[in-house]
Amino acid sequence: MIEPASKKLTVKEKEILDSIEESVHQVKLHREGKIKLKTMQQLLDELKIHYTDVFAKELKHLAKKYPSIKPDLAPVIDQLQRTPKMGTPLGNDC
Repeated sequence: MIEPASKKLTVKEKEILDSIEESVHQVKLHREGKIKLKTMQQLLDELKIHYTDVFAKELKHLAKKYPSIKPDLAPVIDQLQRTPKMGTPLGNDC
């Protein structure tokens, strides 16, 4: 385990560190031929949409004025999960 230099980690920082450590472990097992890693396409297929706190707050506020906004967003989110590269590229791989 990686130990930080005398700084107490937040819960989120701890989760990130644990995730990195697990990823490094999986790469090690892959190099040893013990596991097969997923392809980028397989990872994209598992894409999940997570709202930022700001988006969730604004959505909640808008839902009071526009009750149909959440059901209206459902097909968009579904489409993004099925086709994560849809839309017009903005450049710089964005």
